[in-house]
Amino acid sequence: MGYAHIPVRHLTDNRTELDTRIEAAKAQGWRGWVDTIPVSSQVYELAMGVRKAYPFVKFYVSDKCRWHSAIGDMQYASEIYAAIDTCPYVLAKIGYGNYSVRSNGGTATFMVRARGIENEKYDSGRPQYHMRITTNLKVAIKNTLANLLPYDMREVADCEYEGYRSKSQHVGASKAAKLPALLGSISHSVLLNEIRALTAMGVAFNTPEFRSVAQSCDDAAKLANEERSKRIDVVLMHFVTRTHGIVAECIGMQNIRAYHTFRPELLETYPLDGVPQALQDKVAVLQTLTPGDHVDGVGMKVEEMLYWVEK
Repeated sequence: MGYAHIPVRHLTDNRTELDTRIEAAKAQGWRGWVDTIPVSSQVYELAMGVRKAYPFVKFYVSDKCRWHSAIGDMQYASEIYAAIDTCPYVLAKIGYGNYSVRSNGGTATFMVRARGIENEKYDSGRPQYHMRITTNLKVAIKNTLANLLPYDMREVADCEYEGYRSKSQHVGASKAAKLPALLGSISHSVLLNEIRALTAMGVAFNTPEFRSVAQSCDDAAKLANEERSKRIDVVLMHFVTRTHGIVAECIGMQNIRAYHTFRPELLETYPLDGVPQALQDKVAVLQTLTPGDHVDGVGMKVEEMLYWVEK
């Protein structure tokens, strides 16, 4: 099991079940709460210890976290995610429970799981490979703080690349398919009728299908050829607040339809008023979209403040 990079935006997509759990916990008078999440006392202590040292951290939860039943239908979380506003991805998962390789044995421990951890005691395919576990609360807090490392722009781009590339390829494939679709509209009977008409009348076309092909085939062929050889250069732009104001962190890649994996250019950072006008204009268009929407020739909105922009 490799490390799963989790966008923070995906943790707030489905709120219905979480809201139900929250209401049930409130009704039972549950005492352990972290950012509106009912949690075990151990997770509460760990989270508060982390926040004391790192006040900007925020906590989230999902169905991928461990939940335990308490009174009646009430449930509380024994795992939560840690994130910060300036990074689109979860930085770590923390929890308290049995993290032994043998699920039916072992002592309950504090746990932090993060991409920067490589625990060589375990096979790289096991969840424990990316974990630090301990029975000591202070050590658990220290382990968590050491692994709350924001993603750099290359990591973000690497995680987001395939989603954008697939949409760009889909647009190209749709355009390239226009010519086959146009030619496919000509049935055998239509073709026979046209041949008979040509034989009898010379160059005049008798069917609307043939007239459509005659009028459109050159443009369709040109469009198909252009899309097959089209080069798309992009830049991933992340607008983030730093101590001196909002900046745009940008990392680009050339010719994305030619490569399955992300091949980055150098990272560039612009102050907000220093972003090149061509990029500003396209971001202005993308800001009006719903996250995940793609506009050919412009780019794609990943989430608020994070955009793929075509150069």
